Amino acid sequence: MEDLTINDVFKNLDERQNRLTDGVIKLKRSLAKSNTPEAYKDERCKRPNQWVYLYPDGHEELVEIDTTSLIANRIKEK
Repeated sequence: MEDLTINDVFKNLDERQNRLTDGVIKLKRSLAKSNTPEAYKDERCKRPNQWVYLYPDGHEELVEIDTTSLIANRIKEK
């Protein structure tokens, strides 16, 4: 087995990070083209099944996910 130097380890980490970053950028472009929102939580989410949807055009919606049907019901739009 070949000995790795610390520089080799960091180079591999940098390459992995770059590939991951490129993948995230491609995914975000794809989501924007399909007008698919990114979902995240913040202080507006008062219940475990509430999420904020951020759409590519910048508008946000607070939604509540029905845990049986998995349908998102809009609570508030910003």
